[in-house]
Amino acid sequence: MNKINLQENLVGWGLAFVFAWFGMNEILSPAQWTAYVPSFLGQGPFIVALVVIHGLVLFACAVLLVIGIGRMYVGILSSLLVADIVVVLIMQNGLDPVSVRDIGLFAAALSLIFTKKIQFPARMTVTGKPGIFPEKYN
Repeated sequence: MNKINLQENLVGWGLAFVFAWFGMNEILSPAQWTAYVPSFLGQGPFIVALVVIHGLVLFACAVLLVIGIGRMYVGILSSLLVADIVVVLIMQNGLDPVSVRDIGLFAAALSLIFTKKIQFPARMTVTGKPGIFPEKYN
């Protein structure tokens, strides 16, 4: 794994952590997240179901980023998810610290579309050695 792959992997793994944390919280405690659903979508069990589905998609993105499957597609999907979050936050609160932070997350998610395929640390290299270190250490 060269320096560029390490940088790209760190972005992916960092986003995976964020997506997994928020996804699990939305799945386990959806009622705490319904306030972020736009009011024009209504209220009640439908909104709770939307939050749970959103959490499942976020968690699935996290898993796919960690195992290194479909990085470009995860980048597209997660960019759309985070863009949706940013738009809702700005509509509800204006440009505040949370929405500014999420704009940064949006840019990181967008960068996944343009990065190379990651090398999962447990995956073996051509030499048969674990691929977590740069080639000069393998």
